[in-house]
This record gives sequence, C-alpha cells and structure tokens, in this order.
Amino acid sequence: MAGSTLLILPTAAGKTAVAWMSIVERMEQSMGWALVIAPTVALSNQHLENALPVLSKTDEWNPIVLSGQQTASKRPELWNGSKLVFATPQVVRNDVANGVLSLEECCLLVVDEAHHCTGEHAMAEVAEMYLSQSKNPLILATTASPGSRKEQVHEICRRLKIQKIHLRTREDPMLAEFLAELEVEEMGVAVPSEIRDLVEPFRIWQEGIVDRERRLGRYVMPGRLTKQD
Repeated sequence: MAGSTLLILPTAAGKTAVAWMSIVERMEQSMGWALVIAPTVALSNQHLENALPVLSKTDEWNPIVLSGQQTASKRPELWNGSKLVFATPQVVRNDVANGVLSLEECCLLVVDEAHHCTGEHAMAEVAEMYLSQSKNPLILATTASPGSRKEQVHEICRRLKIQKIHLRTREDPMLAEFLAELEVEEMGVAVPSEIRDLVEPFRIWQEGIVDRERRLGRYVMPGRLTKQD
C-alpha cells in the first residue's frame, strides 16, 4: 500500500485476503509488528484461524488473539511475545491508556468492520492512539459498507487519516465473475407474549415522540421512528 487505505468490497469478495497480503508486505518492508482489530472476540478468533493456514511466518510472528478474556497482569507478556496480534479494540484502548502497551513500533493497523470508527467507539479511539504513537503509521480499513451518510464516511476518513479509497461493487467486472450468489432464506420467528409485554411501554413512548414531531412539523412520515429516521 502506498498510503492508508479504506477498502470497500462486498461480503465474500476478498477483504480478508487483501489484509493478509498487506500484512506480509508491510512486515517484510518494515521492522515492528502488526495489529488487527475487530469489534468482537469471535471475529478476532476467526481471523486468527483463517490466517494460520495462509501465512508462512507464523512460527516467527507467533500470531495471537488478545481480549478481555486474558487478565491484565498477563497481557504485557503476551503483547511482547507476538508480532501479529488480533485484538478487540477495547483491550487495546485500555492497555494503551494504562501504559501497558505502546504502539510506537506497530507498523500496520488493520481495522476490520471500519464503519464502526465514528463517535466514541473504541475502534475510532484506537486508530487515533495508533496515529499519535506509531513512528511509521499505516492503516488498512476494511468494510462492506462504510455508511449511508456522507458525514459518516468523511468522519471515518478523517479519524483514520485515510489517503485512498478503493471501492468495488458486486457489479464490477473485476469481481462479478468470481462472486457467488448469496442465498437468503427468511425464517419467521414467533415472538413470545412475554417479550411483547416488555416491548409495549417502549412502543407507547416511541409513538408519543412521533406524534409530537408531527405536530411540530418535523416528522411527517407515517409509522414508527426507526434508526434511519
């Protein structure tokens, strides 16, 4: 990579493979270690499992997963013993804030599910810590959808200091012939009456907001408020 990049590819289009190639390239060019952050422990574990068969220097790099499941007293030794760490952003943020971890020698930060890098999310905070500490920072941020609002995309690029955006859709000729069609099966689930009873106060509260906004002329669409609204 010639600069910090936001990679936007459809699901199952090869974002992870690009990340592995970027890690290998960067580690061969620079001294230091690489950090991959993902929003959940399960996703971090999945990345490690997928990386082990394809990376040739696993014995040298000693890839590991770090999360809150390891005690704070054990993490310094684990951080120091690996050159490729998959971690949840919360544990990175906390260990940097507590002086347990320095990102000075980290030569590459891979941010998976980069659309989370807004507001006070730990992923955005880790990226800012990395950019302020690393001697030679480089970020690869990956996502299938950076957001529906320009403001959100701009915030991601600003906070990660993105220099390039690489975007390809499912219709792109370079991808189309290699993508498998996704089969979606909808399954209806009966909601127990107990759950409906728990939701009812919230529904009433929400409808009150809708009615008030309509009277003020700020909300004219029928139906309930949604996250998009």
